[in-house]
Amino acid sequence: MHSSAIQHVSVWLDDASLDDATFPHALEWAVGLSLPIRAVATTPNVGDRSTRVPVLDRLRAWGTACAEKGVSVESHLSLEPTPGAIDQFLRPGGLCVFADPASSCVQHYLFDQSVCSPAICQLICSQTYASIRRVLILCHQPSISTAYLETAARICQALETTPIILILANSEREAQLKQGFVEGTCNWLGLEADLDTIVHQDLTQVVARVASWRSCSHLITARQTDPSREERPHRNLVEQFRDLCSPVSVLTLPEAAALDVPLKMRSNRSILRWMQRPDVEHVVTNTKEPI
Repeated sequence: MHSSAIQHVSVWLDDASLDDATFPHALEWAVGLSLPIRAVATTPNVGDRSTRVPVLDRLRAWGTACAEKGVSVESHLSLEPTPGAIDQFLRPGGLCVFADPASSCVQHYLFDQSVCSPAICQLICSQTYASIRRVLILCHQPSISTAYLETAARICQALETTPIILILANSEREAQLKQGFVEGTCNWLGLEADLDTIVHQDLTQVVARVASWRSCSHLITARQTDPSREERPHRNLVEQFRDLCSPVSVLTLPEAAALDVPLKMRSNRSILRWMQRPDVEHVVTNTKEPI
């Protein structure tokens, strides 16, 4: 099983995306996970000093907003979407932010490339910005991936939010087995979560209803990263979730990779709650020197 850490939040900026809403989402996640922002910007106008360059103005505004929140920014400027610029955006360990994967050829390409990476998370933003309130973790696979559930749990712990875990099954027996597995994993990780279990028929409609009923701002779902598989079904499913659950943002995590949130970035409160559990043994070491 592949394992790495989420290390930065990646944002793409070009002349065609000056009015996108990706930056507020990126900044909120960078603050919540204590991560830097990697801003990759492309514009053919940068060499003409006599022309005002909106991309550069936007980068300066982003830098100011990040400084106010204590978030560092790594800016990479290119004249065009070169392979080097694309590699900077798709660097492993990134949480790549997209406004609309179908908005341009570049966004389409970046999205499809990020699908196959086992070390990249994808955040597809809602068309209307909504801050992180309640997170819905979707478990609809025939076999729930432990790696996926671990990553989702660590993210929620770092964000200090109690998620709703939606378990979908084709039968009552399958629902019971999945619920037992999820409960055991949550106990092992020390994750406080609310569980909803539904024997479903229509995946997207059920997710939309639960997201609306639970007033969720974000949906977390797993994706397969096998490059031999067609990526279009994944994009269609994400688009359906976003359209039906608006204004919910969709975070996709690689199904078979446990992406760690380093301990120093995790919530002290969630660690304290775990330490206060009655089933956790505590070892106290006296560090005082004898008199």
